[in-house]
Amino acid sequence: MPATLSLMFAMAQGTAKRLEGENKVGWIVVMLNKIVPGQVTPDDPLMVRARGELGQVVGREYVDELRAAVREAVGVKRNEVAIAGLRQQLSGGQ
Repeated sequence: MPATLSLMFAMAQGTAKRLEGENKVGWIVVMLNKIVPGQVTPDDPLMVRARGELGQVVGREYVDELRAAVREAVGVKRNEVAIAGLRQQLSGGQ
């Protein structure tokens, strides 16, 4: 994302910010006069897609957190020597 666009999403209404241009060619002054919220319908294809993608990310996050909590509660310990030996055996090494 271009720095100027990123900056606009981090600004408050009625403020101005300066940003150094790429390759130090000068300065860019961004002034945000007014924020106009967009209108998005619940059946908008982008909303449907975003909802699905966020659902997948949240689901994976829950699984990762549960896995970490179970490992901590049970007291899982890794035997690195045994893991290395099995890895070598499965890869066909001697």
